[in-house]
Amino acid sequence: EAFVVSFLRARAALMGAGARGATRLRRAVATPAGVYLHGGVGTGKTMCVDAFAAACAADGVATAWPGGAGLSGDASDARGKVLVQTALPQGAGGVRRVHHHAFLMEVHERMHAWLQGPGSSAGAVAAVASDVAAGRAVDGSGLSSPVRLLCIDELQVYDAADAALLGQVLTALVERGVCIVVTSNRAPSELFANGLNRDLVKPLVRAVQAACTVVAMDSE
Repeated sequence: EAFVVSFLRARAALMGAGARGATRLRRAVATPAGVYLHGGVGTGKTMCVDAFAAACAADGVATAWPGGAGLSGDASDARGKVLVQTALPQGAGGVRRVHHHAFLMEVHERMHAWLQGPGSSAGAVAAVASDVAAGRAVDGSGLSSPVRLLCIDELQVYDAADAALLGQVLTALVERGVCIVVTSNRAPSELFANGLNRDLVKPLVRAVQAACTVVAMDSE
């Protein structure tokens, strides 16, 4: 299957880069290509991404997550879909898995905090991406492990302005050596397809197409 090949390539690239050390990696090695996995509801996209992230941690891409990969105590929506895996702390071991809505809320929080300080609005996106990549807490209270693999589950676009912001942040994260893995019910070209001001969404589409191998996961 195409998605298996894409995940294996990303995993191999992450492991090869990890052997050289994080500092040298960012100077000499391109960010490994991630995966954008899209398909209908119930096709197993989330299961595949969670298994991929766990394998990366277990195989030495990053150290194992504190508390293991169990989902006990995770926040879920009404359907039981995991939204935020509380057993996997932010940036723990260099691997982070987060639901799209939670990540978007975090980006807005970080932007607000930055704009309340002495920094200029022109540097806000770069500051947010740097903090996410460094594993810095939203309130700036401390650091966890630097994030090298960011998995975003269930990407959806309901607002063109949010999509424009997210596209800039993802591009900046890739520039900082973060490999991006995404799941979505829609292909990149179909995100917000009939929405108002869709031109604002194009930077997000370009960002995921440039950072990831796009793979369709059919239900048949």
